[in-house]
Amino acid sequence: MNVILKEDTFVELGNPSKGSTALVVWSDDLSLVKDGHITIIGPTIQESQGMSLPFGQVIVVGGEELTDNHYLELEAAQFKPDQLDGYMLRSVPRRVWSRVSKDVAGRGFCFETLGQSLMASFKRRFPIVQATEVIFVTSGRDDIDELDAIAEGIRQFSGELRKLVRQDNGTYACTEYGCGTCDNEAVCNAIREWIVVRRKATSKETEHVN
Repeated sequence: MNVILKEDTFVELGNPSKGSTALVVWSDDLSLVKDGHITIIGPTIQESQGMSLPFGQVIVVGGEELTDNHYLELEAAQFKPDQLDGYMLRSVPRRVWSRVSKDVAGRGFCFETLGQSLMASFKRRFPIVQATEVIFVTSGRDDIDELDAIAEGIRQFSGELRKLVRQDNGTYACTEYGCGTCDNEAVCNAIREWIVVRRKATSKETEHVN
């Protein structure tokens, strides 16, 4: 594990006092995932020397054979990235709190470096994953809180997976005939809100294509 002292830190991401959240979103529709794209909403690492930034990390994965059965493993993997020189990830449940060292920042470490590592890690660990993209948010506490509210809904969804009926084909399925009678309607709505947030972000995002 990299240990980066405060005096050796170029930028800190996701300190609890600033706000932090992390989530994984998956789809079996590959057209919904921009494979290889890294989107940055807010200040970049290189322009934030000496700062402590709020931090949101969203990993979007796609695979034609992905099902609800894979979600819990995908969710856990976001907190176990491949070790990167000069990047220290602190263990905080459901949060990403990290530091980037002055040394690696001076050598060009940036969100593209981190994003490429995360995407490669997911594809290596899960051969079933065919496409990945990453979204980083550093634009402000309000944006992180909005994203965290959606993330909490998705976490609730992952917990509810065990309560859904297991079908013969090995996947989970909702047993309700209509949203109005389902106890999980609020969770599904929260997931839909994520799509809205993502669309809103396009007006201010900077996209980097690998």
